[in-house]
Amino acid sequence: MQTLQTNSLLQGGRYKIISTLGQGGFGITYLAEQVMLGRKVAVKEFFMKDLCNRDGETSHVSVGSIGSVNMVERFKEKFLKEARLIATMDNSHIVRIYDIFEENGTAYYIMEHIDGGSLDTLVKDGALKESDAIRIIKEVGSALEYIHKQNVLHLDVKPSNILLRSNGEAVLIDFGISKRYDVEGGQTSTTPTGVSKGYAPIEQYNQGLQNFSPATDVYSLGATLYKLLSGQTPPEAPMLLDGDELLACPSNVSLQVWSAVEKAMEPRRKFRPQSIGEWMNLLKGDVMEPISNKMVHSSPKPNMISRQTEETMIITSLSEPNVVDLGLSVKWAATNMGALEMYEAGEFVSWGELMSKETYIPENYMHQNNGSVTHLGFSIAQTQFDAATRRLGKGWRMPTDVEFKELMTECVWTYSVCNGVNGFIVKGPSGNSIFLPLVGCKREGKISNLGYEGMYTTATSKGYSDETMYVSIKRNVKYLASGPKYIGRVIRPVKK
Repeated sequence: MQTLQTNSLLQGGRYKIISTLGQGGFGITYLAEQVMLGRKVAVKEFFMKDLCNRDGETSHVSVGSIGSVNMVERFKEKFLKEARLIATMDNSHIVRIYDIFEENGTAYYIMEHIDGGSLDTLVKDGALKESDAIRIIKEVGSALEYIHKQNVLHLDVKPSNILLRSNGEAVLIDFGISKRYDVEGGQTSTTPTGVSKGYAPIEQYNQGLQNFSPATDVYSLGATLYKLLSGQTPPEAPMLLDGDELLACPSNVSLQVWSAVEKAMEPRRKFRPQSIGEWMNLLKGDVMEPISNKMVHSSPKPNMISRQTEETMIITSLSEPNVVDLGLSVKWAATNMGALEMYEAGEFVSWGELMSKETYIPENYMHQNNGSVTHLGFSIAQTQFDAATRRLGKGWRMPTDVEFKELMTECVWTYSVCNGVNGFIVKGPSGNSIFLPLVGCKREGKISNLGYEGMYTTATSKGYSDETMYVSIKRNVKYLASGPKYIGRVIRPVKK
């Protein structure tokens, strides 16, 4: 037997066990009654599941192996340290500790009983409304701002460690792997930290927590918001770092909020917001909508270095294309972005830029600075850098590499000529078709490979490199490739 029996008494009858709420690797949590006050409380008992045993008659806890005694004792002291740390906290969104004691050969602490369940349980019924998710995240954020002022990092922010009171208030629990830092920002203990997959940033995998940095908790809070908005567990940090996984924006989430999620979940710590307050400011203000009904400034002259910026550029809206349901995961536009007919090229756009231009060279690429390309995220789909979203609105966006792979593998491709333009008729499982013209790309001031190759850009970056993923389509072959982001390629928009 590992758990205390129902009606077991602690502290001479002050606390009576009602039921077991849960058990992890290092402890057991019970629902109990604080007898004299007649209120329900939660009791957390230190119990290392793989190393501890319990006497069924006396409830006494012992260590099964003599060689494990010192280890268990160290972790018990850490358990008590966690309780003392939480007991010093005075924030309405941090769980309250009422009592700490040792009994039965182990240690306990008594905390408030929070009866609204965890966020992890709540989100099993589906993603939350954006407004509800933001409210919860801001409440947890206020708790994290408070502990950061005490030079403490939580290091395990995730939906299962956030409970809800009956009035809906969010409460942060489980400081089991938290770390306190000294006034110079150095760690006061070297105990290794655990990793919650999907919520831990890369520095926790690498044990790179020697110095105090709230940006570590920023990542986990952003990942928690990802789960609340999408209903999906976030990709693991190493997968994001390598570019093997991408953050896909749900269609019902505003671009501003999703941009904040991406900034929080930036794998490289130094490029994240450096405080909870700084990050939560990104959640404020008006939601960015596609810009429309504006004229464009005069285009740069050929062979002149003229860099676009958001400040110097006014963005034109485009007519919405016809939508074609091919029977795939997304619907495809009947024409390229900026084209009126299916055989036209439309606009050539550099990756992450919003407008076409006359010259395409590294020096006038908007996102290049001092010879290096700024990392905009692993995917710019439905962000402020997605030309289709900004120019077309109404749910349109750039396709991802995965969606283009689906188009290549699930459809029948037939080489054809439309109005004198070489291309492919792509027939989907639904029986509907689109035409993809081979209109090349634009380098410097010239169109290359016209009639020979179609180069369709995706919203996907090749990891942290200065290359984007695009689809190369030729008469005898089609494949996913990568190439410099500054080159002008065409966009075939998609929408849900």
